[in-house]
Amino acid sequence: MGNSKSKSTSGTLSIVLDPCPTGKPHILAGQTISGSLYAQSTARIEPSPINIDAYLSGKERSRVRYTETESYTDSQGNSRSRTKTSYRYADREILRMTIPLAQIATGVDAGAKYRFPFQIQLPPDLPGSMFCSENHRGGKSGGYCEIEYKIKAELKGSGRIFNY
Repeated sequence: MGNSKSKSTSGTLSIVLDPCPTGKPHILAGQTISGSLYAQSTARIEPSPINIDAYLSGKERSRVRYTETESYTDSQGNSRSRTKTSYRYADREILRMTIPLAQIATGVDAGAKYRFPFQIQLPPDLPGSMFCSENHRGGKSGGYCEIEYKIKAELKGSGRIFNY
């Protein structure tokens, strides 16, 4: 998870995470993460309910490469075998947390700037981020597995949906 920025015709959103309280460059299960969502409007948004939420999500993905040898008899009656390479894929969501940030009903002026601080405690049994791949072995496209976390913000309202 890092700090990023996204733009649309209506404005920009950026998420900035605070430094880890332990002073280390990683966040562990059970720790609290905090940061701020910064929003700037480049166009006026008429008064109507606007909801701003952040989402913390985690996914595990994997691909397993395997080979199967198949025996068969050819058209001349000879026994033959062939090897087939196949792949199995898995993708599973392991975390989805909603962080409600704000509701704005007054409309937004062009050029308006907002800061929405947030804080959320991670579950104590959360596995760490990781990536492992067999692609380094002889240049072959092998299997891989990964666990990845993302934080994302979404602004909904006034007929607009702006994802970041």
